[in-house]
Amino acid sequence: MPRFYYTARDAQGMMHQDTVMAPTERDAAAAVLQRGLFLVRLRKPSIGDQVRHYLQDRIGRHDQMVFFRQLSVMVLAGMTLSECLRVLAEQDAPPALKRVVRALYARVQGGSSLSDAMKRQGDVFPRLAVYLVGAGELSGSLDIVLSRLADYLEEQYVSRTKLITMMLYPMVLLMAVIVAVAFLLSYVLPVFAGLFASLEANLPWPTRLLLQFHRLWQESGPGLILLAAIAVALLGVVCRRDAGRARLDRWLLRLPVMGPMLVYTELMHFSGTLSVLLSSGIVIDQALTVLQDTTANAHIRRELLRVKHDVERGLTMSASLRQSRLFPPVLLELLATGERTGEMDRVLAKISDFCRLEAATRTERLRSLMEPAMLLVMGGIIGFIVFAIALPVLDAMTLYS
Repeated sequence: MPRFYYTARDAQGMMHQDTVMAPTERDAAAAVLQRGLFLVRLRKPSIGDQVRHYLQDRIGRHDQMVFFRQLSVMVLAGMTLSECLRVLAEQDAPPALKRVVRALYARVQGGSSLSDAMKRQGDVFPRLAVYLVGAGELSGSLDIVLSRLADYLEEQYVSRTKLITMMLYPMVLLMAVIVAVAFLLSYVLPVFAGLFASLEANLPWPTRLLLQFHRLWQESGPGLILLAAIAVALLGVVCRRDAGRARLDRWLLRLPVMGPMLVYTELMHFSGTLSVLLSSGIVIDQALTVLQDTTANAHIRRELLRVKHDVERGLTMSASLRQSRLFPPVLLELLATGERTGEMDRVLAKISDFCRLEAATRTERLRSLMEPAMLLVMGGIIGFIVFAIALPVLDAMTLYS
């Protein structure tokens, strides 16, 4: 939904500048009037405004996790919501977080609910958080919901941090081998190329292959880089479309070793998030709608949309999920048991714990396989280059000795 910048005047004549999310300019103007303001100017944001807003109001996952944890503790201690936001706005925090908390405090002081104030911040807070806070306010259990939300965000943060840590070592190795190969091809190989030409002998095939690659790189290097950039851009365009992104994500889920790890990770997020939503009083169809925004896998988003439609038509969620073949049969049986007993939130929490253990086990297995595989591949590349350079020299030494 686009964001509009507005300048408005209140009943006391004071000027206000803020943003509003609306599908059209007319809806944006109506939203400003609903805030009790008289519109003076309304405009769409430029590209510079969008970039500046993203940089200024961007709140990291860790900052959101800390914010909701602190808020849940203070609400649980008996402080009013307005007092909690005032204290959080005054503490030492990143500038973006302080700016957002001050805006929340001002709107709550003006009579808005916390969920409505969070919604007015645009895409700063995830949709899941807005739904959970709204459900907690309606049910009168905001302290419990905030605690569950903080626990969920902490689990998500730890899971994402582990995944990034797992990929860090292979990426460092990849950058190291790229630098080593570039150095060998740019500085070492040209020195030996003249020597190879002076030998006037039949060079072994590894050396000929390396020289052909070096010659191709010298003659068509910029063209190859441009072609690779175009290919990456085309791949990005395809992935931005729902159909292309869904096919790519479905293919990733079917990879031999990484696929099961991704499946269990997504199932952990799915079951854990759904458990929190259901235990907070959100009905199943609304919870499935929120779940579509919490997963990054386009194929799973499509499956969740289909499951939502099936549930609305009266089909049980376990029966609908059997068609997608995402859940292992034992987990589907547990889910069906939860539907029959009316304890889906508890069963989903148990399923989330099981998937977390499976995802951690498969992540460790993938990391244990990835490190030696990367060492073998990168060592093989550098070894081939060194072997191709040294083999003619050794042959010449043998011939003239």
